[in-house]
Amino acid sequence: MDFAEFQYFLKETLAVLVLYKTDINNSDSFKSLSCCLEKNSSTLDILIYDNSPLPMLNQKQMDYQNWHINYVYDETNPGVGKAYNVGYKIGRQMNKQWLLLLDQDTKFEPDALLKYYQTVKSNCNSFLFAPILTSDMGELYSPCKYAFRRGFPLKNIVPGLHNTKNISLLNSGLLISIDIFGKIGGYNEKLKLDFSDFEFIDRYKQINTSFIIINTKCIHGFSSQQDSIEAALSRFSRYCESIQVLTKIHVDAFILLFFAFVRACKLAVKFKDYKFFYIFFINLIQSYFKNLSFKINKLP
Repeated sequence: MDFAEFQYFLKETLAVLVLYKTDINNSDSFKSLSCCLEKNSSTLDILIYDNSPLPMLNQKQMDYQNWHINYVYDETNPGVGKAYNVGYKIGRQMNKQWLLLLDQDTKFEPDALLKYYQTVKSNCNSFLFAPILTSDMGELYSPCKYAFRRGFPLKNIVPGLHNTKNISLLNSGLLISIDIFGKIGGYNEKLKLDFSDFEFIDRYKQINTSFIIINTKCIHGFSSQQDSIEAALSRFSRYCESIQVLTKIHVDAFILLFFAFVRACKLAVKFKDYKFFYIFFINLIQSYFKNLSFKINKLP
């Protein structure tokens, strides 16, 4: 390994980490990447975008040996799209070449950053790189098969060059050229979490037909796995709001109404609570017929 070139690659990269109700020292992404940097005696610029009700970072916590921290606190919780778009603007100001997009719950391997560098160096004409994301049980999350505007698990994936057709990626761990991010137009900030990655990759596909899978596996956590009914209700409400946004963008996104109903059924059974059907009706069905009525009334 050319250590100087590796350091230059890190210097050209801005990591963007989105926090929500999690202390930075409890973030799997931050902890595991800190180990990567310590192992290679390296430093990395990072934007920490904090969407929590109360700040998860204070001035005393910003002095980390392996990090140069930029911190933005936003109690309005605008979602991951806004955070990544702010990261793009800051990256432009810092003359960065790459954005490394992160959530708070991804565990990276100790040599992950080195593998990012090696893969970029070996594929200098590519613009989008992604790790393999799995559950702690080994279930493959990303890349995933993409159909009906949603993702379905693949049985396996081989690292290397892949065509974007019928495949999509989750947000965490994406390394993207900052120029391409700008050409895509950034993230749709109306999609605060759910489907934000798929919609972003849909627009990437319009300007490029390939991406690179890095030979590194990350263990990825999901907030939807929380057991609290309050958290599940809030999460399902945000999920329905995202579908509402998508149905206004894509005609074929109405198939997501069916999947949302199935999810409402599963959650209602799991928690023995019918509030999930109420959320589904208010956010999706009532809104759908309201929009349909509006379109009919506009007909000549």
